[in-house]
Amino acid sequence: LSKMMKENLGLTEWEAGNAGAIYRSCQAIYRQYGEMLGLCVEMMTMRAGMKQAAQEQVLGCNEKKVASRRCQEQLDRAVFCIFLRSKKSWFYTVGTVLAFHQDADSNEKGKANDAITVYCSQLGKETKAFLRAGDGAVADLEKLGLFCNGVDDTLMLPDNWRFCSRGLVELEWLPPDGDKTRRRRQTLQTLSCVPIVIIPTNTVPIDYALFFVSPFHAKGEEVSRDVPDLAVQGFSWNEVEEDGVEVVHDARAAPVAA
Repeated sequence: LSKMMKENLGLTEWEAGNAGAIYRSCQAIYRQYGEMLGLCVEMMTMRAGMKQAAQEQVLGCNEKKVASRRCQEQLDRAVFCIFLRSKKSWFYTVGTVLAFHQDADSNEKGKANDAITVYCSQLGKETKAFLRAGDGAVADLEKLGLFCNGVDDTLMLPDNWRFCSRGLVELEWLPPDGDKTRRRRQTLQTLSCVPIVIIPTNTVPIDYALFFVSPFHAKGEEVSRDVPDLAVQGFSWNEVEEDGVEVVHDARAAPVAA
C-alpha cells in the first residue's frame, strides 16, 4: 500500500504506523482525486491496520496462554508437594525412562550433573532424576534439601553408575549395611519401567525431586511387583550401520574414559 501511494499518487508522506501521516495522506487524496478513491484508500488502510492489530492481539493471547499454563503447572506442583508434606510421606510409583544425560565436564562421582529423564504417568509429567551418591547407602536428606520432618523413611542412593551407551545406564546399589558382597546392579534402558520416589523439597518456592528406588528398599519390591519383566527391561538401543557412511564424531555417544 505504501509503495502504491508513493508511485501512483505522488504521495511522499505515507507511513503505515503513523496515524497522523495516514490521515493527512487520505485527506490529500480526497482533495486531489475525489471522494470515491479516497474512500477506497481509507478502507484499504483500515484493513491493513486491522490485520496488524489482529496479529498483535494473537501474540498477546499466546503469551498469556503460556503464562497461564506455567502458572497452572506451578500451582499443581505446589499443591502436590504440600499434600505430601501434610501426609508426612513420600510418593512411590513407577516411572518410565525416556532419555539419558551425561555431563562430560565432570566425572567425579556425586559431583557431575548426570541425569536421567523419567516420565511419571501418575503426575503426567517428565522430570530429570539427577544421579547422586552419598557417603554411604543412605542419603543425607538435609544436605540434599529434601523434606524429612516427621517422615519415617530413608532414601538410598546408588553407590556408583556407568553410562554404557546412549541408551543404557547401569546403577550399582549397596545394602544399608554397606556389604559390598551383596552389591546389586540395575540396568536402565529406554522405556524401562522402574520404581521411583518423589520427595518434596524445603526450597522456596516449594518443589520436588525424583529418585530411583533401591532394590534393597522395602518399597522397591512392593512397587515393582506388578510391573512385567518386559516393561522393566525396556528397549535396547541398536546402532544402524549405513553402507558408505563413516561416523567421524558422535556428540550424543557416551565419552570414552582415558
